[in-house]
Amino acid sequence: MEVMKRLLPALLLVPVLLVAGHAAAAVAPAPGKSSPAAASTVTTGSGSRAGFSVGAAVRSIRPRSQAQATHVGGYGDCLGCQHGTTRVRAHDDLDARALYVRGQGRAVVLASVPLEGWFAGYQQGHRLGLTELRQEAAAQLSSLPGSVPVTAADIIVNSNHCHACPTVVGLWANTNTAYLRLVYDQTLAAIVAAARASQPATLRWATGDIGYVNDVTVGQSNANEGWPIDGQLSVLQARAKGRTVATWVSVPAHGNIGYGPDLPEMNSEHFGAAARWLEAHQGGVGIVVPGTLGDQTTPMQGDDRRLPKDPRPAPAARQGNGRGYPEAYDVFDRLGALVGATAVEALQHHGHGMVSGKVAGAESYQLVASDNPLLLGLMYGHALPPEIPLVTHDGAVAGNVTADRAIVPPYLTGGAVGVWFTTLRIGDVAVASEPGEAFPHVTEAIRDVLKGAASTFVVGNAQDQLGYYFEEWAHPQTLYYSADHYLYNLGPTLAQQNIQAQVLNGHALGFAVDETAASLTAAAGNDHLRYLKKAGIQVWAYPQGLRDPLKGWQIPLGIYWNHARGSEYGVPGAEVPSGRPVVTFDGRPVVVNGDDTQFATVVVRCAGDYRLHASLPGTTATWDAVVHVRSGQDVTNTVTYPSGTGEHPLAAQNAHDGVRRTC
Repeated sequence: MEVMKRLLPALLLVPVLLVAGHAAAAVAPAPGKSSPAAASTVTTGSGSRAGFSVGAAVRSIRPRSQAQATHVGGYGDCLGCQHGTTRVRAHDDLDARALYVRGQGRAVVLASVPLEGWFAGYQQGHRLGLTELRQEAAAQLSSLPGSVPVTAADIIVNSNHCHACPTVVGLWANTNTAYLRLVYDQTLAAIVAAARASQPATLRWATGDIGYVNDVTVGQSNANEGWPIDGQLSVLQARAKGRTVATWVSVPAHGNIGYGPDLPEMNSEHFGAAARWLEAHQGGVGIVVPGTLGDQTTPMQGDDRRLPKDPRPAPAARQGNGRGYPEAYDVFDRLGALVGATAVEALQHHGHGMVSGKVAGAESYQLVASDNPLLLGLMYGHALPPEIPLVTHDGAVAGNVTADRAIVPPYLTGGAVGVWFTTLRIGDVAVASEPGEAFPHVTEAIRDVLKGAASTFVVGNAQDQLGYYFEEWAHPQTLYYSADHYLYNLGPTLAQQNIQAQVLNGHALGFAVDETAASLTAAAGNDHLRYLKKAGIQVWAYPQGLRDPLKGWQIPLGIYWNHARGSEYGVPGAEVPSGRPVVTFDGRPVVVNGDDTQFATVVVRCAGDYRLHASLPGTTATWDAVVHVRSGQDVTNTVTYPSGTGEHPLAAQNAHDGVRRTC
């Protein structure tokens, strides 16, 4: 969740009882659009040796009438008010997407929706939350002709935590229950349709490095500069009869690269753009979900500014207010293409066929004690009668600034929140849920726990939306970065309980586990004072697809920089740039004339590898990358991370420098 842009509510606190709980159990009881046609595919090598049955489906969750109009998530349109700007129009279809995988006697499901968040249960009633959705989906899947047993523990559903897409959690605006019902029904329909569409298929998996798209050195309000990042992009692809059934990708990059309230239409952001890119280039259904979310912010904040020279038309809703394509939409498309191209390259160069045919799910239900009376007040406050209004720090009525999450067992007991931690086994890999915005060190520990898996993929905001969470050792350090990390933090034990739940799940799934794995090693890699002393610069290339027949392919570069934050507070030695960045592409200078962000364009005539270098005059900030141009549109990057930013081991794995250029 993002910083509340207009004010931070200081709500009347509701007395709560703190109840600690760590017991694991099974799932606790809870009180049309068809798939895209297959297109031509990029060859990704041989398939798995183990047989599977795989299906995928897509259903639109776009509001169908004004009665289902909703708000965008993460900022709100009128924080502290009883009304706001609701939207029906969407830039894309806002699809619920589902992947069904059947193996040796079991089946599992991975489903995703473009929402800011989705709670496990709701105060507004039944058949609205994720827990009941998974239980109902499991019952329907188990009753299909020729089916295998499926339980709620075999299903992971996540929300993509995009901030230009709809919100159904309260906090920033009232939830439209009619719209939430549509989301529930359409996601359920997508899951069942995916199972009905399943067919014999092979599976391949791969990992790639894309951590550099996060603000590794460039500061933002929700980024802890100098802390290690999670760079692992995870890919799972199913193919049948020579065609792609589905490509599922987990990308460790936060949404919020466009300022939702300033955009004319709702948008699924780079997650939806990447899914569409994969469908266009690989065929089948594309499903792109967030991996690690906490402290993984992309250094972009596109808005409704026009790109007047772009031939694409402006959205119909704003044709009268200027010509051209909004900058934010362009950023969504570019980053989506980069995610898709990186996933394809990972499959091409590092793809693995599944050896094991095992498919299963395991789940641990735990009570997590909360020490955040404000967050609990947001949940309990939703149920208060109108004559007892909650108020903000300046006395304004904040009747809509509450959280809709259910406040009865198993969802909430006093001050203890019921949480479901789920892990799926798909052949040789594990897929672990993170019920919010876990920090990278939590993901690192989960991967260390599940050491018997060939690889561990994580899905952020899965099974619930419980805000940021990090290990107890990180609490003091996060204070001086962002109060937002504490405002939306359930409690100090959530991270460790997530890690320990993976021990239980790993045993149940037959993986070798390391019960002593912890995230403490990540603390040693933190450059805790970097943001005070060091300036930052980052540059990378995006796919574009616009070609001048005489000059060649146009490749956009995103260039981002800033001075050290400490310079604002008079910290001695804090770096302030003495000029704009000096950037070269293949040794050729790139013109830079912006203030802290710029898109430049370079022309590439030949496929191959190109060196990108940048420095910031008057500072120690530098940036180096190799840009891989595989075809006209397939562009990926390998970045040499600056010291102290936690270089991801995949960066070395994905280096393909030295490929011969061909025109």
